[in-house]
Amino acid sequence: MRRLAPARAAVSALLGAAVVAGGCATGSVSGDPYLDDGGSSGDGTSGDAARGSNSSGGSASGSSSGVRDAAPDLGSGMEAGDDTGGGGCDSNSCASGCCNNGTCVAGTSNTACGSGGFLCQDCTSINQTCKSRVCTPPPCNAQTCQGCCQGGMCVGGTTDTACGKGGGACVNCAAQSESCSGGACIMPCNANNCIGCCQGNTCLSGADDTACGQAGQACVDCTQMGASCFCGFCF
Repeated sequence: MRRLAPARAAVSALLGAAVVAGGCATGSVSGDPYLDDGGSSGDGTSGDAARGSNSSGGSASGSSSGVRDAAPDLGSGMEAGDDTGGGGCDSNSCASGCCNNGTCVAGTSNTACGSGGFLCQDCTSINQTCKSRVCTPPPCNAQTCQGCCQGGMCVGGTTDTACGKGGGACVNCAAQSESCSGGACIMPCNANNCIGCCQGNTCLSGADDTACGQAGQACVDCTQMGASCFCGFCF
C-alpha cells in the first residue's frame, strides 16, 4: 500500500494536467472563434477587425431588412387607386353626359343637366330647365313673365329702354323721346305738351291746391305752405 501511493499521486497529477490542458484548448477555440483567424498577428487586431466587420455587416443587414419591412408596397397601392379612382365618372368615360354622384347619366334631366363629364347641375334650383344639356331660362311669355321679354329673357319692363308688361316684347321708349310709365311708353310731361303742371309724367290742370302749377312745371302742394292755388300759383 505504501508503494502504490506515490504511483497513484503521479497518475492523478498527469490526469489533472491533461484535463487542464484540454479544457484550456477547448475553451479557447469555442470561446473565441476568431482567434484562429488572427493569423500572424499576435495582438488580436485581425480578430477584432473581423468581429467589427461582422458586427457592421449585421447592423447594415438588419437596417436594410427593417427598411424593406417598413416600406409600403407603393406599386400595388397606386394600381388599386387607379382602378377605383380613375375608373369612375370623368370626361373620358362620360364625354356626352354628366357625373351625378360619381355615376355617368345622360345629362338631359332638369335635375341632372350637363355634358363633358362635368358635375351635373340642378336647373330647377335656379328656376331654369335643361335644354341641350345646358340650364336655360324658360321661354319668356305671358305665362312666365310679368314684365316684358328682351332677347328671350324676362325683365322688369319699367325702364325707358325696356318698357312693357304681360310678357310682351320690351319697347325702347327713349328712342321715341318718351318715357316708361306703368309698362307703357308715354310722352314725358313738359312745357311742350302740358299747359298745367306735371306730376311725374302726367299732365294736370295745375289749378288744385294740392297740385298747383303751369307751363309744364312740376306741380306744387300749396297746402303744405298754408296757401291756396290761384292761376297756377300758391297764394
